[in-house]
Order: sequence, then structure tokens, then C-alpha cells
Amino acid sequence: MVTDFQKKLRELREAKDREVQARRAEDDAAKTDRIAVLEHRFDQREKIVRVVEDHADNFTAELDAFARSKSFFEGMYQIVVSGDELLLDDSGAVLKSFSRIAFLLDPRPAPDDETGDSIHVRCKKTVRNRDLESSTHVVGDSESEHVAFQQFVEDEFFAFAGAYLSDSRQAPTPPLR
Repeated sequence: MVTDFQKKLRELREAKDREVQARRAEDDAAKTDRIAVLEHRFDQREKIVRVVEDHADNFTAELDAFARSKSFFEGMYQIVVSGDELLLDDSGAVLKSFSRIAFLLDPRPAPDDETGDSIHVRCKKTVRNRDLESSTHVVGDSESEHVAFQQFVEDEFFAFAGAYLSDSRQAPTPPLR
């Protein structure tokens, strides 16, 4: 036979179990939402990476002194096309020079981005040890923003190539391998 005391204890325990289950369900729903957002951002980042890598591969096919690499820099994923070369200065001394174009993908949404869907991409360019102006592009989730980003990447590669090929201060020699 169940006493009133036991009955009240069971009711308390069952109420507590329901609270725990409700809290777990809320936590699970929040985790599921966070995972969906992360998966979406990874998919978006992969689209961005493919655009940059395709342009980088086309660039290195034309200028084989350059190579593509990927790494992390200052907490950002980066894709770099770079090359070292030996140059002669006016007095005939050999100088080693470095040229690169780097695209840095910032995984954190900007403070003014209410949806958190945009990814900021910064492009840094260096031509023969001289830093050129950096530029930034915000890539959202829409198809039109993706097309605009493709144009941004193309423009940055053309600007880099133009600066690299028109730097007539020193004639390039074969690349170091």
C-alpha cells in the first residue's frame, strides 16, 4: 500500500523528471539550431573557397612561378598564391623578392549583420616585397552576392597581376623551386 507521503514523493520526482526532460528538449533544439547554422556557414565558406581556388588555379597555370597554399592566419582561413624570385638591383646585387595575393575568410559575423549569414573576405596583395592596398568584400547568402564575390575575386587577381607584370623596376629571373 502506498502512503500519502510516498505518493507526494513520487509526484515531486515525476515533476522534476518532466522539468529535466523539458530542459533537455530545449537544449537539444538549441544545439540542433546551432549545428544547422554551422553547417550552413561551412557550406557557404566552401562556395567561397571554390571560387578563390578556381581563380588561383587559373592564375598559377598562367604564371607558374606562383603556387597556391591554404592555412590559418590570425584566426582566419586563408588561401594564398605566392612566389619567390631572385631579382637584380641597379648595382647588380641579387635580391630575393616575395609576391603574394591572399584571401582571408573571417568566420565571425560582423556586429552589424543581424542574420549572421555574411562572411567577410579580406584580400591582401604584395608585389615584390611592396604591400599594395588591401580590400574587403562581404559575401552574403544570395546568388547575386555570390556572383558579386566572383567578380571581386577576379578583379583582385587582375589588379595583382597588373601590378606584378608592370613592375618594371627589376626584371624577373626564373623562380626559386
